[in-house]
Amino acid sequence: MTRKAIFTILVFALRADATTQRDKGPQRTEQGNQQGQQIQHGLAAVMQALALTDVVIGAAVTGLLLALAVQVHKRAGTLDPDELRSTRD
Repeated sequence: MTRKAIFTILVFALRADATTQRDKGPQRTEQGNQQGQQIQHGLAAVMQALALTDVVIGAAVTGLLLALAVQVHKRAGTLDPDELRSTRD
């Protein structure tokens, strides 16, 4: 999933929760304000975790591709795609 898709899902989930809370009646109390702040804090924490996960996965994929390129160069002596095709035959 892309970051945009995950963010969209989270936004819809929070909107659905907010709509459900609104349907219960006007409860603009201190407790309601604290719950709203907790939701915002929770969303910020989720977004930070997703951003960190994105960075870690990107670094891991880059490392794996680099290791693959090093192994191909060791075995074939080149990274040129045209030369690699000729070694396959």
